[in-house]
Amino acid sequence: MSDFDVHITGPIFDGTADRAMREGQLAVRHKLADKGESKVRAIFESMIRVNRGVFLGSVTQTDESRTFAWGGGNGKVYTMPIVVEDPAVETIVTTENACYGPWLQGTGSRNMTTRFKGYHGYTLAAQELDAEAEGIADAELQPYIERCR
Repeated sequence: MSDFDVHITGPIFDGTADRAMREGQLAVRHKLADKGESKVRAIFESMIRVNRGVFLGSVTQTDESRTFAWGGGNGKVYTMPIVVEDPAVETIVTTENACYGPWLQGTGSRNMTTRFKGYHGYTLAAQELDAEAEGIADAELQPYIERCR
């Protein structure tokens, strides 16, 4: 009977592949958030008639808890989830300190009593981003996949 001495090496066995994929996942999430923020700004900018930049200046992306409530507190009034990585935390595109965010989106209580039904900019941006997400993720992940070879 012979003794065998096996040495297993490479990215899969030394943890390099796992680390690269975690970094790639984060890179994709942030790339999608960048695109989502740009789309929200572009859609609202093309729709808002008298644009003084206050609402558009409040559109931002952040890693936050998934629960948001408007109580005059932190000012986060509407969100567009980008990619849910963890049940409690995700990257979102949101408005900061813009109390008329729900009204512009069309989800505020004033929209039910006035002719203005909202621009639905977050919804439109999310639909556009969803259509492009796979291609964006594929392109963004390529360098990380190469590190796994």
